[in-house]
Amino acid sequence: MRTTIRLDDDVAAAAQRLSREDHIGLGEAVNRLARAGLRPGRSRRPSSRFHKSAKDWLETSLNEPVRIGLPWASLLTFQRISTHPRASAHHPLSPSEAWSFVTDWLEAEGTWVPVPGERHAEIIQDLIVAGDLHGNLVTDAHLAALAIEHGVGVCSADSDFARFPQITWVNPILL
Repeated sequence: MRTTIRLDDDVAAAAQRLSREDHIGLGEAVNRLARAGLRPGRSRRPSSRFHKSAKDWLETSLNEPVRIGLPWASLLTFQRISTHPRASAHHPLSPSEAWSFVTDWLEAEGTWVPVPGERHAEIIQDLIVAGDLHGNLVTDAHLAALAIEHGVGVCSADSDFARFPQITWVNPILL
């Protein structure tokens, strides 16, 4: 059905943002937001189209004979986002539910927590100053510095890691 409707500014902005993020038409974005709002117990934001592939990658990786480093910055970011009412696609996890995921990941065979070493301050300073990094990129620099110190790569869907030529960056969504 074709119709003309007037959208409030906040609804129009949400639809435009979803359209841009998911590379879909504005009409499809409005439909997704409307459907999400009709589901009982759901948030107004539809599930990410990357959720399943990211979940599958993580579960597979945690069950392979390869060591997986889980920095505290990443674990706490999961805790923060998964318990936040506006960031969850369905309903936010309780702090206890979210922490149980963290515990399971840390108890998986082959996982370890990379910690800053003696060179961390020097490495992160070089990354931040040379890259003129600010805002959210500072945490990315911290994770990149951990990777450099430990001689490992970074696996993240965040394309900002491409700015660090000193590390190997892999996007698990594109594998």
